[in-house]
Amino acid sequence: MSNSLSDLRDPNGVLSRHQARLTSEAGSKSTLSLASDASAENSEDTDGVRETEKRLIEKRTLQTLNNALPTPELAQTRRRSRTLTEQEFKDLFCRPLDELVARDQPKPMTGSMRSLRHINSPRFAPLLHSRGSMLSIYSERESSYTHGIKITGDLRLDIQYDHQSSTLRIAVKQARDLAIADKKNQSCNPYVKSYLLPDKTKASKRKTSHKKHTRNPVYEEEIKYRISYSDLSERSLQIAVWHKPGVGTNLFLGEVIIPFADFQFDTGAQWYPLSERRQGALPSSLQIYRGELLLALKLVPGGTLGNQSELHVWIKSAKGLTTSGSGATKSASVDPYVKIYLLPERDKNSKRKTKTLKKTNNPDWNTNFVYKNINRNRLAEIGIEVSVWDHDRFSTNDFLGGCRLNNGSLSQRWMDATGTEQSVWLAMMERPQTWFEGLIRLRPNLD
Repeated sequence: MSNSLSDLRDPNGVLSRHQARLTSEAGSKSTLSLASDASAENSEDTDGVRETEKRLIEKRTLQTLNNALPTPELAQTRRRSRTLTEQEFKDLFCRPLDELVARDQPKPMTGSMRSLRHINSPRFAPLLHSRGSMLSIYSERESSYTHGIKITGDLRLDIQYDHQSSTLRIAVKQARDLAIADKKNQSCNPYVKSYLLPDKTKASKRKTSHKKHTRNPVYEEEIKYRISYSDLSERSLQIAVWHKPGVGTNLFLGEVIIPFADFQFDTGAQWYPLSERRQGALPSSLQIYRGELLLALKLVPGGTLGNQSELHVWIKSAKGLTTSGSGATKSASVDPYVKIYLLPERDKNSKRKTKTLKKTNNPDWNTNFVYKNINRNRLAEIGIEVSVWDHDRFSTNDFLGGCRLNNGSLSQRWMDATGTEQSVWLAMMERPQTWFEGLIRLRPNLD
């Protein structure tokens, strides 16, 4: 009897003995309740202990169920019995498959659909061919540039092309007289980062190591890009110096832009002066094809709420999605999803995302998003940014391409829609309650 009382003081021992007893019982049923039959052996010495054990574990079981399923159905089940059968468990935990499928389907869309190619209004027709698409070449945070540091210094590079291996080689030698980014130490912690424009994806990014507390760093490091010589003539090298602080945002310290259309590769190492961030855009002739996105917009007036309306964004499908051409296999399949922001905001209330589709370069999302409480008088001040991403389970998701839909006024840096991007937006503003569809070529980078 003393051993049994000792087991009671040790809950783990009680549970182990009780589990062993349950295993040894023949014909016991597998349910969520505990077996209630006890062995007849030594009954006079252990009846009290077994009853205590039973009450203790039943109490814990019911407590767990209470926390997991605080529902009227479960309460009714407990009043009938202390056991949940398999069918009762399914009734409480499971939902019909057809109900889940129906829940995930896009909501029915009302109203007529008009493709932009059917719009004959003189207001919209010139926009389809008015300007070549222009791309800004920056993807870093704006605060990285608006720090007030005056750009100074030079960067020494030796740029060569290896015809045998089809490789562009950039030897980053050193920098001199860099701007002071760390006022306390009157110095900076510089590193060099490059992109082979117009590709600004992570596959195009290259970086050197960063040097601490110096305005005259020596690197002697090589950056390489695998690219054919014929393709290189349509590219430009963007190579910039950045300051890496101990805490906070990296700071821009100047850049060099080198077009390769007429570049001479036999000049050896040269000093290149660092300049302020390049303002403006790259011409459409330098665009890389990253695929096309089919989408539609509709404005739904708010009735009695006056100017308060709903903006519907229908992400339909994409075709020809590709990863970066810089050393990547363009035909490789991707796991694409779409992310949307209602600009100028970039918070969680502005963000929308589609589901991720597996291993396809031609995804079909067919998903409708709705932004409510849109003031019609402010449609000229807002816009939609749409980006397509390749989901990576083990690394950073890869940007595949994007577009912006707005009135193209250039009143803000992101208000840069052109061609179909601009036409879809203006048509939506002009004709409420009508879907306007556009097939948009994805930009290889966004601001």
